[in-house]
Amino acid sequence: MAGTQFNPLPTIRPPPKLLPDLESAYAQLSPSDKDEHHWQYQGYPGLTKWMASANDFFLLRRFSPLQARCLLYLQNEIAKIDKAIEAWDAYAQKHPPASAAGMCGSLDNDPYSERIQLVRQAIPLLEQYNQLVHSFAQLKAKPTARNQQINNLKNWFAFYPHAIDEEEQHHRAKDGDLFPILAKPKVPLVLLMQKSRALRFRFRLSKRSDRIDLPSVTYTSEQGLETCATFSILIVGLCMSFGSIWWLNDVTNNVHRLAIITGSASLFTFWSWLAAGNRPFEILAAFAAYMAVLMIYRQLGS
Repeated sequence: MAGTQFNPLPTIRPPPKLLPDLESAYAQLSPSDKDEHHWQYQGYPGLTKWMASANDFFLLRRFSPLQARCLLYLQNEIAKIDKAIEAWDAYAQKHPPASAAGMCGSLDNDPYSERIQLVRQAIPLLEQYNQLVHSFAQLKAKPTARNQQINNLKNWFAFYPHAIDEEEQHHRAKDGDLFPILAKPKVPLVLLMQKSRALRFRFRLSKRSDRIDLPSVTYTSEQGLETCATFSILIVGLCMSFGSIWWLNDVTNNVHRLAIITGSASLFTFWSWLAAGNRPFEILAAFAAYMAVLMIYRQLGS
């Protein structure tokens, strides 16, 4: 049985063996010596290792205007073919009834080979068009990089200013076109916690071979932050519920009680937004449950 044939890859020679004096000179280089030549000792090896070490470091460009232009180009080419096919259809239909020249009901016996040629020309263009539309739609669905993620990229280039040729630093002045390769949605509370230096230090990750060991680079456990946020949400939510109930227990004036309920419910709604993010139905459900508890206790107390 014949198997799939694979073309062998071209043989690429390995780098030649270094002279002993070059090996010795490289071993004696200090970190300060290497810092003077970032383009040699960092470059793309350092950038790619840094980007691959964390999701918040790996940012790419969408090239949105260029993608749109490519789609418009393909659309224009396909539209010209479509118009040409319609012109041939109209030409055939204007022949006398039942004439062979008016045939529009067969592909195999089409009297005009130009129509089939036009269809064949359209197929690869439509494939490119559909693939590009699908891939661009997926890119547009990804969230734009956050300021913190963009600053991470800028800080790396500031730390290694000449590691990459300036003409190849394609992120410059393109903040709105950058997107993270893997965007995990985070609630506002976790985003706030990420800004806390104390929490980042508390949940920092240990050294590993795939992480950059530099004082300027810190890796934080996302799972640790999310667990901390979960406990904070539960504890604060319970404290707000029981605190409001105990507070209402010591107040007899109805106006003061309504003021306590209004203030507590507003704070609880804001806390629910921090915990859930942009999920209005979940926030309203939590608000309704919280108000139900307070109103039931108010009725029992009166």
